[in-house]
Amino acid sequence: MGSMSCSRRDFFTWRGWPIVAITIAALGLRLYRLDMQGPWYDEAFSITNSILPLDKLTSAVISDFTHPPLHYYTLHAWLALFGTGTLQARLLSVLFGTLSIPMIYLLAGRLYGRSAALLASALLGISQLGVMYSQEARSYAMVLFLALSTGYLFLLSLEESYRLARWGFVISAALLLYTNYYGIFLLLALLSYVLLFRRSLGLSFAVARRCVLQLVLVLLLFTPWLASGVIVKAVASPKTDRAEQPAWFAVKASTLLSTLNRFNNGAINGPINSAPRWIFLLGTLLFTVPAGLSILQARKAAMRPHTSFLLLLCLPILIIVGLSAVFSVRYDVRYVLFCVGFYYILVARGLLHAQSALFRVALIVAVLAYSAPALQALYSKPYKEDYRGALRDLSAQWRSGDCTIFWPYETIPLQWWFDSRGQRPPQNSIIKLQEASQENRCGRLWVVTYRRVMDPGIEAPAEALSKDFHRSERRNYFWVTVDLYARK
Repeated sequence: MGSMSCSRRDFFTWRGWPIVAITIAALGLRLYRLDMQGPWYDEAFSITNSILPLDKLTSAVISDFTHPPLHYYTLHAWLALFGTGTLQARLLSVLFGTLSIPMIYLLAGRLYGRSAALLASALLGISQLGVMYSQEARSYAMVLFLALSTGYLFLLSLEESYRLARWGFVISAALLLYTNYYGIFLLLALLSYVLLFRRSLGLSFAVARRCVLQLVLVLLLFTPWLASGVIVKAVASPKTDRAEQPAWFAVKASTLLSTLNRFNNGAINGPINSAPRWIFLLGTLLFTVPAGLSILQARKAAMRPHTSFLLLLCLPILIIVGLSAVFSVRYDVRYVLFCVGFYYILVARGLLHAQSALFRVALIVAVLAYSAPALQALYSKPYKEDYRGALRDLSAQWRSGDCTIFWPYETIPLQWWFDSRGQRPPQNSIIKLQEASQENRCGRLWVVTYRRVMDPGIEAPAEALSKDFHRSERRNYFWVTVDLYARK
């Protein structure tokens, strides 16, 4: 099955042209239509905070407490070099998303050889999730890269001949924790791997002890952030109270199945739209069944540690979903994105298990063809609120004497500051809903409403304004409406 081993030297010899070609193709997919949609709130939060001075940035991240600071610091330096904007911020994620391709190649090659490494790289390259979060100005592409590099360096550190990899692992694992708190589950999986498979791996007690000490050192390196006051902020914040989550963040009976479908490129109607039931079955046959075959192959003693390594690194999916359900914590597939590379390695190994070369080729072609509609939907279906279009429309139509209300939050959306591209009315024209009838200067009134959090049956601005204004026009954007009211 062409299971020749691969190494870092492959990138600099003729043998490396396939992975170089896959990486270039993956880069193209991540650059294509990169700035098609405006930034959604989380991206806007990252950008507006990352351009702050470092002391204010640190305070903002501590106050928010939901993410460690490394991606914000990295984005701060990146934007200082390339300028502030949605496109520039997303290019940082493109970089990490693309670097994940050669990294999964090295890891898969270490476990299963060159053929599996190339196929796993291709699977990650065309992954809807891999492309989607490589086009988002958030930390998830960076976390994916660091998870793969941490796993790879950990395997190298188990061998005495790779002493430098021990420090590389410690640094990579610490960077992972400083980028995403859920990285702790990956480190626990690595610890479990050493403790459970020490004998079958032929590791001496001294090597196992050294691995444990490396993990302890990683945790010690993370303590300065934990001592920064972020824990106090988290405990005191109402965001950590147990509460019912919005439908799109709540864990349901189907959450694991929908997560698996997303890993299998099954979101053919777009990232936030439900998929037909038949696509779940087809994705299971093309992705999950081959991954299951890899697990069955692990009955062979030579393969058991490798497959068990990947299984343990996929286990955080179950843990994170379970904890989110028990503690009513927000869950989204992006929170477990860092596991997708390990899953694709299992899939690649299973696809190559078929004895017939013709059947293997047919399976791989079927997987590529099956994944194409998900990519097409990603590029064509909106899934982020379109404040860019709304603000552009507002700016084009606004005239002196107009006032603007942003509903329901009644605050200027963060996108206003960097993504309106200079097309926005004066800031002093923005008022609150209860001020509308009192402001005689408002000849016309614009109401920009974020619809995702609104009950479709409630028209709060229309009811409150009905005495003094009547609505003369409505324009719809994705999750955002722009209403024009004229004074009666």
